[in-house]
Amino acid sequence: MKARIRTKEEIYLYHIAPESEKGLLLSKGLDKLGLSCRFLEDGCWTQPVGYCVGAPGYPEKASEDVPPQNPQELFLMKDLSPSRRDQVLAAFRDKTLPQVELKAIVTPHNQAWPLGKLIAELTKEHACMKAYEALKATAARAREALLNGGGTEELKVRLEQAEALLRSRTPHPEEAYHKAKQALENKLA
Repeated sequence: MKARIRTKEEIYLYHIAPESEKGLLLSKGLDKLGLSCRFLEDGCWTQPVGYCVGAPGYPEKASEDVPPQNPQELFLMKDLSPSRRDQVLAAFRDKTLPQVELKAIVTPHNQAWPLGKLIAELTKEHACMKAYEALKATAARAREALLNGGGTEELKVRLEQAEALLRSRTPHPEEAYHKAKQALENKLA
């Protein structure tokens, strides 16, 4: 019979003060979910994620390959099962937990990254998703305008281009979504 090794589920918060209203609400809400949280110091920006979360094999080692410090709030999950992650994310959706814009899971891949690099990548991904969603909403408005007979042939062409971009399985830079949205909005006006 194999022994099961239980890992400790942990939440780490960055750029949220423990005594702030948000810090207290997160601590209390996570406690109700049976999770504890730790608050990471600002000095973690240049340290490997693995070091910040106490993963074995990641000594303190400041990296120079880090973007300039632009701290953002980060909610970092370590060793949560998929069902447990779903439970935590549901608590954000139903506002049991106050919103934290950037959320991540500690993975074997990102443990070696400096925390600042992880935050910079998440920030880029978040901005790209916002641009994608904005284009999607504008495309829906354009589609509605065409269905109601209020669109031009040029709007139809721009909508087809936008929808092709939205259907693409390849993520595009944030700017591509912004340009397509702007092109649609110009034809909607």
